[in-house]
Formats: sequence, structure tokens, C-alpha cells
Amino acid sequence: MIHRAPCALGPLDRSSRVREGAAGWLLAALAALGVTGCGADVSEEIPQTSLDVVAVHPRADGFTQGLELLEDGRLLHSTGLRGDSELRIGDLDGSVIARQPLPDGEFGEGATLVGDTAYQLTWQSGVVHTWTLPALEPGPTYRIDGEGWGLCHDESRDLLWLSDGSSRLRELGLPDLQPGATVEVTRDGQPVSLINELECVDGHVWANVWRSDDVIEIDPDSGRVVSAHDLRELAELVQPDDPGDVLNGIAYDASDGTWLVTGKRWDRTFRLRLDGDTG
Repeated sequence: MIHRAPCALGPLDRSSRVREGAAGWLLAALAALGVTGCGADVSEEIPQTSLDVVAVHPRADGFTQGLELLEDGRLLHSTGLRGDSELRIGDLDGSVIARQPLPDGEFGEGATLVGDTAYQLTWQSGVVHTWTLPALEPGPTYRIDGEGWGLCHDESRDLLWLSDGSSRLRELGLPDLQPGATVEVTRDGQPVSLINELECVDGHVWANVWRSDDVIEIDPDSGRVVSAHDLRELAELVQPDDPGDVLNGIAYDASDGTWLVTGKRWDRTFRLRLDGDTG
């Protein structure tokens, strides 16, 4: 697969918290703005790794906070950083189909889909935005206590799971996000802190662990981590310029059992299989 590399851009804002990282390639964001033909062709080849990578997709720039695969094969992508936060719908070729910016003072976080309604967290504002697909029309906003990091829709329980950077998962009722039970996440009997972006699959909660290369699978009935997957080879392939540009963003494709995995300001999204209990 061949893609056009973008023109060089000026420096991006590196302010805000430590979770911000360095700039990646602005592949499809430039295309969405009509900027084309300004760089050499680059090849997105499947890398040779110990991981079961089955495809590599280009992606638009953005400080990834949430990733969700829609039924039509497009991606719902929530980005962070104050002044740059938005919610997008895009294709796997990296093009952006629709986007909605957040207010400049808000830092976007995780997002998930319930029917045709997207719920999008903010980090410290206590605000949860809703947007109606496919045009991302703004809907009601809701309030939560504490920080918002990751969010996923647990269809088996008809609720949302929220992470706040601690070792806890919190239930939020639908549709107005009334708080419910709290579950402590443990691995080998020890709490797992810094739980970040979430994906709900078949009654379990999968999660990025911030500032690590781990993706963990959690049984929310017990809080126990039932599988863990070390994806450090993906970060080594991307070679981000800033240590803050960590692995973040997981989306499950139920059509073939693969996962789409990316990171903060990474220039690509990897499709891979995460099979078996790796402890």
C-alpha cells in the first residue's frame, strides 16, 4: 500500500500536561485540508515482529485519547490537548470525514458509542459531551465527578465503564451517566494504576495502561486482569520523538477478531491479533 508523505509543518504546541507528546506525520489531516503532492511516496508494509500484525494503516495526526471502530468500518477518534481536542470520524486510509472541536479550555479524553450517540470524556473539566452520528451533531452534556480518562460501552450490562487514571473502574448508568459501583483492578493481587483508554468486548474490559506498552484484559466482576499483552515492539517501530507519545488507542473489530492499535501522535495504526492468555 502506497501513501503520500506530507509536507513539513511548523512546530506544534507542546504546552499542557506531561501526557502531551511530540508531533507525528499529518497524513490525512493534510488531505482533508486539500494539501496534496508535497512529499515522497512511503510504503505501509507489514513489519516483521513477534506480534501477529496483519495490516498497517496510515492515520491523521492527533493526540489519541480514544479509538472506536464503527459498524461501517470507519473510526471514531477522540483527541486531546487544550486547543486541539476534537472528535472525528475517519476512514482507515487516514482521511477525516467529520470532526467537531471541543472548547479551547477542555482536554478531550476517551470516547465510546451507544447506538448512534458518541459519549466523549474531558480530562479535568467534569464534562461529558454527546454527539449524534454520522454528522457529529452536538447533543446533551453530562457531568461526572473526578477525572475522565477512558470510556467504553458494556453492552452485556447496558452501562459504561469509566477509568480515571487510578486502579479503579467506575460504572456509569445510561443515558445520563449516574454513578454506580466501583471495581478495583488487580494483577497478581496488586492494584493496577494508570488505567487509560478502554474497550469493552464480550463482557470484559480491555485497557491501555498509561506510560506502558501493556494492554490488559479485565474481568469487571472480580477486577482481576485475566490476560496481558506487551506491545512494546509497536512503539519501537514508530520510534516516537517524545516519551509522552505512548501507546494509546485500542479498538476491536468483531468481524474478524482483530484489534486496531495506535498511540499518541503516532503516524500509523496497526491491525493485529491478541490471542491467548499471556499473563
